[in-house]
Amino acid sequence: MIKLKEIFETPTEISLVLELVTGGELFDRIVEKGYYSERDAADAVKQILEAVAYLHENGIVHRDLKPENLLYATPAPDAPLKIADFGLSKIVEHQVLMKTVCGTPGYCAPEILRGCAYGPEVDMWSVGIITYILLCGFEPFYDERGDQFMFRRILNCEYYFISPWWDEVSLNAKDLVRKLIVLDPKKRLTTFQALQHPWVTGKAANFVHMDTAQKKLQEFNARRKLKAAVKAVVASSRLGSASSHSSIQESQKASRDPSPVQDGNQDIKAIAEEENVPGDGAQVSFEGAEAELMKEQALGEIKDVDINAAEATKMAPEALDDGIKVAEPEIEEGLTEEKLKTVEEAADLKEAQENPDLELGAQQYDVNLPEY
Repeated sequence: MIKLKEIFETPTEISLVLELVTGGELFDRIVEKGYYSERDAADAVKQILEAVAYLHENGIVHRDLKPENLLYATPAPDAPLKIADFGLSKIVEHQVLMKTVCGTPGYCAPEILRGCAYGPEVDMWSVGIITYILLCGFEPFYDERGDQFMFRRILNCEYYFISPWWDEVSLNAKDLVRKLIVLDPKKRLTTFQALQHPWVTGKAANFVHMDTAQKKLQEFNARRKLKAAVKAVVASSRLGSASSHSSIQESQKASRDPSPVQDGNQDIKAIAEEENVPGDGAQVSFEGAEAELMKEQALGEIKDVDINAAEATKMAPEALDDGIKVAEPEIEEGLTEEKLKTVEEAADLKEAQENPDLELGAQQYDVNLPEY
């Protein structure tokens, strides 16, 4: 297992220094091998079982065993295999059961999916799934129709040794899988029993190169990494959208809460000193600034509507999947134009009422609104 080297604690945070492992993932090393046999798979399973046995002896249940969490210590061919990522692990006392629903789809035991109380047997189920993949190159419960169908197969423990991929696999290897991927947790092998199995000890494992399994495993590994990369990009995009939306809201709030008049006259610049306007210059300048401020506030509200409309358009496919009704972009655009027109008319009417000189022929300057 990955070793904990040191702990540093401050009043606000705790830093954990972990062992550095540089040998890469288990599946990556297998697909890079020129020769891969059941004996190689049995050796990997044995190391996994030894690590899990150590955890269970010390009252720790990992709860998230999967290929990504199996790492080699160094690039050396004989480097030990280590278990990583204890974020979901749990320290339990003897015969104390857990109830938290957690883990990775495809590797979760059925009792976790049901929400029932469970124990360390869930780790043995995950070891069985990993062993199955090592022998054929694909997951036992995978369903191309989606996770819901996969979960249904897990709950029913519905898996098969599919031909031709399992035709050359030894009976002893199949026997181990059958005794690990068992619906009843009490009937699964313990770590001690699994380590005594003849296939794990190497006495009954084939030494024939499993070319088909290695190729399927290569495809599975590539698909798994692509899926992880897509999830990372989606998560990063959502975080970026959330931060940009927050910045826009803050800027709009600042524009709606202007500073005192002496500061506002410096920033608004509705009528600059370079422009000469007949009549009372100070009064017209202030009134013009007030009108411009009203329009900027209107633009802020309109921009917010546009942003919401754009986000609604972007999120429409996801919302439809969840059964949420989303307004059409054309309707949002029409409402935006109508709102702009109404606000402009109100601003012009207020300006005309408070400054009659402009209505009687004083030169009036058009304010060019920025386009969004």
